[in-house]
Amino acid sequence: MRANARVVQRADRVVHRADYDALLSELGRRIATGKLPAGTVMTLADLEGEFKVSRTLVRDVVKVLEGLGMVTSRRRVGVTVESRENWQLLDPHVIAWRMYDADERRHHLLEISELRRGLEPEAARLAAQRGLPGADRLVDLAERMRDLGAVGCGSDPEFLAADTEFHELIATLSGNEIFARLGAMTGALLVERTHWDLQPAYPDAEAVRHHIRLALAIRDGKPETAAESASFIVTQAADEVGDGETQPSGGEARSSCPETEQNAGETQQASGETHMNSAN
Repeated sequence: MRANARVVQRADRVVHRADYDALLSELGRRIATGKLPAGTVMTLADLEGEFKVSRTLVRDVVKVLEGLGMVTSRRRVGVTVESRENWQLLDPHVIAWRMYDADERRHHLLEISELRRGLEPEAARLAAQRGLPGADRLVDLAERMRDLGAVGCGSDPEFLAADTEFHELIATLSGNEIFARLGAMTGALLVERTHWDLQPAYPDAEAVRHHIRLALAIRDGKPETAAESASFIVTQAADEVGDGETQPSGGEARSSCPETEQNAGETQQASGETHMNSAN
């Protein structure tokens, strides 16, 4: 009997979590894309009725949105959508939700790219100067991205994981706690670029080379070389995004990788000569 009760409790938690995630994502998207503009007032009862969820779950979601600066909740007033200047724009949730509007997506990508240009070269310079432990891991990650990209895996989850860890680790190795916090922003951006099919299967050879050059410069204590390569990478990434329309990949892991090592070897030899899309 107790075992059955535990199973039911676990199932209830799973359902609750799924409902929570669905409501948070839906409201976040509606606000971020302007479907619920600033000044819109909702009530807990309205949300409970529309989404067929409990009042407790609605309150939990509203608390998260309040923490992100996207709404305020007042008794006898309701839940009011806040203007964008109050939002936590660098939070991964907000970054993801803003991507669901095509115009907003382009604008947001441009803004983050401009921020990256100002931050990442300096973070790389500091990382090379300070020589904190972890630079060898950067080299491993850069080489892994090179190998994956050479066989057409640039848009695969494994490449994304390596690329995300690479850029977040640089922010950490800068020794600057604020830069380290902003590293999560870069990670969120990389996830969204892959989700929206903005990451090519075959990364540009120069971009890949600069990832390796950057890692080696940090490991070997060469600040100016590190900053130069970081600047190239973020500029290349911004140029790659462009203004083209995109569709989400659906959030499922996709694999474009060849299945055999023979294909991997052959593609690696040719990739540097024939593919001119860019890595991040």
